[in-house]
Amino acid sequence: MGPRVVRYAMAVVMLSVSAHALSEAPPQFETVERYASIVTEGGSLATTALTSVLAADMAFAEYALHWSDHRATAAHAHIWTMLDTNVRLEVAFEAALAGGSVVVTRERMWGDDVPEALAPLHSTVVYVVAGERIQSITRVLDTEQRDVLMREALIGTWYAGGGVMRFDADGSYRFAGSRSLLESAPLDSGTYAIEDGTWRVVSDDTTSICQPADEGVWLVHVTTADTFELVEVDEMCRTNQGRGQTPGSRLRAMRIVH
Repeated sequence: MGPRVVRYAMAVVMLSVSAHALSEAPPQFETVERYASIVTEGGSLATTALTSVLAADMAFAEYALHWSDHRATAAHAHIWTMLDTNVRLEVAFEAALAGGSVVVTRERMWGDDVPEALAPLHSTVVYVVAGERIQSITRVLDTEQRDVLMREALIGTWYAGGGVMRFDADGSYRFAGSRSLLESAPLDSGTYAIEDGTWRVVSDDTTSICQPADEGVWLVHVTTADTFELVEVDEMCRTNQGRGQTPGSRLRAMRIVH
């Protein structure tokens, strides 16, 4: 199940909930609760217990910082990893579709890998349950918490657009032709913010390729811990050397590790 398919399926489910959902928890929700309880309790018997509620060819998709999806043994391995990091889950029933086989929940999650400042993580999770076994799990982190993760992930220095850009924790941004020129001779600098999955940048008075106060809005797609892509939405800085090209233009960035 590719990311596009997962996103489409999630959208269909959420758009259908208000008009076609069951308002009371169906029996299939008990399977979801049992799964959450096994993961939370952990222990040496958890792996065996989970095989009683997870389908062998199940799918697990997640949209936290970026989309990831796993199937069959890879999906099971992902869940075993959750056990290793002491994940605790609380699930609350939201709605159900298709006679109860599609269960929509609100979830709170704690664990060793969950940043302390964000704990618990809040997600909408869709379970597909058949024959008392979970066929698929699709977890989507709340936008506000994803923005926090994205802000932290972007801090650092990146190769991008034939130059080098840097995002600092204080919300400042710099772009230069090389890393050595970031401080002494940036081509563009200003402030940035991450809001609803978009990068919003405003040039300051020292920019040389834009005009002061030029604002740009770009979608952010984080693909790995060391790569992300910006997709232009709206950009005021459209000079020959400016940030903008045309809406939909893509700019790929790779982290400079050393």
